[in-house]
Amino acid sequence: MKKLKEKFKNVNKKTLGIVTIIILCVFILLFLIILTVKVSRLSNQKDINKIQETQSESVEYESESPTEQQEDNNIVSDKKTIQKTTPSQPETPQNQEIPSINKPIESSSTSESSEGTTIKSADEEVLVYLNETKSNLDNVSLRDKVKENFITLVDFLFYDGSIKGHTFNELTTKTKLKVLQISLAIDQKIDHYFPDYKAKISNGTSRIYTNIKEKIVKKYLELTTSICLKDQELCSSAKNDFQDMKKSFSLTWDIIKNLASNGVSNLKSWYEIYSGK
Repeated sequence: MKKLKEKFKNVNKKTLGIVTIIILCVFILLFLIILTVKVSRLSNQKDINKIQETQSESVEYESESPTEQQEDNNIVSDKKTIQKTTPSQPETPQNQEIPSINKPIESSSTSESSEGTTIKSADEEVLVYLNETKSNLDNVSLRDKVKENFITLVDFLFYDGSIKGHTFNELTTKTKLKVLQISLAIDQKIDHYFPDYKAKISNGTSRIYTNIKEKIVKKYLELTTSICLKDQELCSSAKNDFQDMKKSFSLTWDIIKNLASNGVSNLKSWYEIYSGK
C-alpha cells in the first residue's frame, strides 16, 4: 500500500509538471496569437489611413477643379462681354444725291478699322480716282500724265478692266450712274485738250476709242431703263440727271435715235429718259 502511494505521488508530480508545461505553452501561444493580431491590426490601420489620405487628396483636387473651370468660364464670359460691348463699325449711307455734272461727284460708303485706319469701299475708290482724273485734266502740269487714265477708264467700262482692283460690275447701281456721268466729262476733256489722242491710241488695236461718248450714253440709257423697272425713286433721279447731261454734253434726240439699234421698245424707253417723263 505504501508503494502504491509513493507511485501515485510520483505520477502526480510528473503529471503536474507536464500540465504546468502545457499551460505555459498555451499561455505563450496565446500571447503570440494576441501579439500577431495586434500587429496585423496596426498594419491594417496604417493601410486604412493611407487610403483615407489618398481619398482626401482626391476630394480636394476635385473640389479645386470646378473652381478652376469656373475661372475659365469667367474668362470666356468676360471675352464675350467685351466682344458684345465693342461698338460695331458704322455703316455709311450709299444713297446720296448726285451733284451737278461740273462738280466732283462725292463717293459713298467708308468704314473705319479697329486701328483707326479708314477703309474705302469699291464705290469710293473708283469715284475718287475718276474725280481726280477729271480735275487733273484741267491742270496744265498734270494733264499729260493723266491722259492715259482714259484708256484705263474705257477698259473699266467696256472690257472688264479694273480701277484700284475693282470692276464696274462690283459697284452699286447708283454709283454706276455716277461713274458714267464722270466718264462723259472726262471724254469731253480729252477731246478738248487732246483732239487727236483717241485716233492715235485706236491705231494698231482692235479697240476703238473714237466713239466712246456714244457708248457711254448708250450704257447710261440701258442702265436707267433697267432701273426704272424696279426702283422708281432712283429712276426719277437718273432721268433728272440726264437732263443736265443733255445740256453739258450736247446730247440731241438724233444721237439717241441712232443709238437705238435694238428696236422700237428701246427707243420708247429712251425717249422717256431723254424727255424726263
